[in-house]
Amino acid sequence: DTTAPTVSSFTTATATGSYKAGEDIVITANTNESVVSGNSITVTLNNTTNTTVALTAASNGTTMVGTYTVAAGNNTASLAVSSFTIGTVADLAGNAMTSTTVPSGANMFSSKTIVIDTTAPTVSSFTTATATGSYKAGEDIVITANTNESVVSGNSITVTLNNTTNTTVALTAASNGTTMVGTYTVAAGNNTASLAVSSFTIGTVADLAGNAMTSTTVPSGANMFSSKTIVIDTTPPAFTSVSPSTNSI
Repeated sequence: DTTAPTVSSFTTATATGSYKAGEDIVITANTNESVVSGNSITVTLNNTTNTTVALTAASNGTTMVGTYTVAAGNNTASLAVSSFTIGTVADLAGNAMTSTTVPSGANMFSSKTIVIDTTAPTVSSFTTATATGSYKAGEDIVITANTNESVVSGNSITVTLNNTTNTTVALTAASNGTTMVGTYTVAAGNNTASLAVSSFTIGTVADLAGNAMTSTTVPSGANMFSSKTIVIDTTPPAFTSVSPSTNSI
């Protein structure tokens, strides 16, 4: 054997999905022939911090394995090995590995999409499909909270409106996605010249990686009715004065 060993592929036993800080991704470098126990390479990942992970041969064989533990700020939409360096790697005949070429089409996640997401979701805007206009008691206003990334089905927040009774409305995600929706049914005394969300509290909201929402900041310039004027008016008209008729007898 006069041929140096090479890395033929990078693979993982970790399932497709989204992973947050503290979770582990197992990375395997597969070689074209057996290498010596204890041999290792160091891979650089394509996340935002270019994390490095050492992969080591646990015994003579064709695999070198390491564990990548996700840390805060390690974000990427599709994790992969971008490059690697060689520590000491040789086949059983003693031929040293020299090539650091990442195998084309055989990268760690060519067959899987592993999202690294360590950022908590936030509400990016409040919107409504309800038309501009005036609404009275008993009529419905649909309110939508839009998030900057998908959140889990069933998650919810509770918004407080700026009407005279500070009505609260629960908004819920009907499925995994970027919207939580609820319906505000106008009640007597719920008056305001321009309806908006004044604040909100978080029930349980997390993205698909499990990062929990913590911010309760109402988005500036992106409130529910920034582009619409919805008047809530539950007060019936009344006479303010009575003038005598000029056609008196």
